[in-house]
Amino acid sequence: MTTQDPPPDGIDISRPNVARIYDLTQPVAVVCAAVLHFVADEDDPYRIIAEYRDHMAPGSYLAISHGTTGTAEEDPDDVVGGVTSVYRQASAQLHVRSLAGIEGFFDGFDLIAPGVVWINEWRPGPDFRSAGQPRSLRGGVGRKPSI
Repeated sequence: MTTQDPPPDGIDISRPNVARIYDLTQPVAVVCAAVLHFVADEDDPYRIIAEYRDHMAPGSYLAISHGTTGTAEEDPDDVVGGVTSVYRQASAQLHVRSLAGIEGFFDGFDLIAPGVVWINEWRPGPDFRSAGQPRSLRGGVGRKPSI
C-alpha cells in the first residue's frame, strides 16, 4: 500500500499523511454535507461514522446533511421520489433515509439544538430565504461529549 492508497477498511490514523495533517488529540469537525446518502446500507455508513467518532477528541463536532424521506404532507409532489428515480440511472445511487435513520448517525454525540431538522430550518438568520427544494435534505450537528 502506498501513501496514496485508501486504507482497506475504515480510518487509519496511524498513516503518516493523516497524522501529519490532523491532530486528533484536539477537537475537529467532520462535515458530511450531502455525502452519506450516496453510501448504501450494505456499505454500513453507520459503522463509518462510528469509526470517525471513535477517533475524534471530546469537543469535536459532526455535521451532516442528508437526503431524506418525508410524509406525503411534507412532499406532496413526490420530489424525493423523482430525484431518487433519476439517480437510479446514475453511476452513484441515492439512498435516502428516514429522520430516525439520519438521527442514528449521531449516536454517541450530543445533538445541538434544534437537532436534525430540514436544513433550511437549522438556525436561519432573519434575512434567510430558502432556495431550491426546502424539504429534501435534513441536517444536524452533534458534539462529542467529554468523557
